[in-house]
Amino acid sequence: MSDRAAEVRTAGLAFGTLGAVVSSLWAVRKVSTAPNPDWQLYLTVVVAATVLAACFGAVAWWGVVARFDRWSVPTRGAIAGALAIWGTFTFLATIAAMVDSGAPTGVLEALALAALMATVVMAVWGVFFLPFGVLTGYLLGRRQADDPGPIPIVARFR
Repeated sequence: MSDRAAEVRTAGLAFGTLGAVVSSLWAVRKVSTAPNPDWQLYLTVVVAATVLAACFGAVAWWGVVARFDRWSVPTRGAIAGALAIWGTFTFLATIAAMVDSGAPTGVLEALALAALMATVVMAVWGVFFLPFGVLTGYLLGRRQADDPGPIPIVARFR
């Protein structure tokens, strides 16, 4: 049981680091290009992305990789990575919509805006970031597999 707990912690740490790096790059770009940056929003997004990616990564790894044996570990890791990025983006858009100073003040209006933002952000930006989650999960799965074999795409060019 300790081995699975270590794998889940490793996955959470890897996805949390991915969330921190990507959100920090986004925040630095926004701060450097905006004439009057909203520091609270950018700091909230970076912290929330790190925590959410770590939590969703650990839960997805535990739920997909540690509990199922249908596919290989790298394939299950790629699925867990996609789920981690999807969950992170969905909840991150909700948090950003709620924290933004221009957000509506009513509870129902804020929740409706958050649901809309989560859908739009996942549809527009998620397709660009899902490959990062899939690749991170795949590489973590290869690291934990007993006999991972050659990387399929690289093996074709040898």
